[in-house]
Amino acid sequence: MKPFVEVYSSLTSTPNSDICISPSEEWLWFENRHAPTGQPAALVKHDQWVVLSKAHAELMVQRWPHVRDQNGGSWNVPVWPNAQHQDYSVNDFGQLPRGLGQCTDEWAIFGTLYGIVMSSQAQEPIPGLNAQALSLEQDQAKEGQGVCRTFATWGKTAGNYDTRPVAQKLKHLLSCYPHCLDSHPAEFKTMTSHGLLVLRNSPFLFARKFPADVVSHDQFVQVILAKVPSTLFGE
Repeated sequence: MKPFVEVYSSLTSTPNSDICISPSEEWLWFENRHAPTGQPAALVKHDQWVVLSKAHAELMVQRWPHVRDQNGGSWNVPVWPNAQHQDYSVNDFGQLPRGLGQCTDEWAIFGTLYGIVMSSQAQEPIPGLNAQALSLEQDQAKEGQGVCRTFATWGKTAGNYDTRPVAQKLKHLLSCYPHCLDSHPAEFKTMTSHGLLVLRNSPFLFARKFPADVVSHDQFVQVILAKVPSTLFGE
C-alpha cells in the first residue's frame, strides 16, 4: 500500500521483528500448577503475516523441526522468560497438547521464537520485537498488540486498534461488515481511488484481500505509487 522505497525504508528502519498479536481472548491459556499462585501461562496467537529480523528468521529455521517433530500433533516449544537464558536448550522445551486448530501460521512464529509466556508480571519484556513488551493482564490485553504491517479485517469488533478505524472508512467496499462470520477476512468487493488513498495514508504497508482486477493499473499508479498522494479524491 506504499511505494517500494517507503516499504523498504520502514522494514529496514530497525533490526527487530514485527508480529501482529491478537487480543488475549484468542490466546491459548494454561495454568502452571507448580506455581504457588497458579500462575497463568499463554500461547500467544498472532496474524499470519509477520516481518522477521534475520536473527529471528534463522532461529525459526533452526527450531521449527524440533518444535513440530511430535508425531504430527503435539509441539515442543520454549517457555518464556526462561528461554532467554544462555543455558536454555531444546531439552528444556515444554510440550503442548494437540488441538491448536488448522491455522498453524497463527501460532507457530511466536510459539517457536518465544514459546509459552509464563510470567507474574503485568507487562513481560519481549526483546527482539519492535513492540518491546507484552501485556498479560487480560483487561489490558483485550486489544491487539505488537506492530501490524498488513491490513486485514473481520469486521467492526475484531482486529488491532489500527485496523478498526481503517475498516470503518472502507466498510462500503468490503464483502462483510460489521461482522465477518467466516474464518477468512473480508475481501474488497470493489475499490475506489478514495479507498486506495485511505489505505495509502494508513499505517499499513500491505493489505488483503483483493480479488483479481478489483484495483486497476491506473488506480495503483496514481494513488499507491504517487510520491505525494492526492487528497482530492471524493467519497
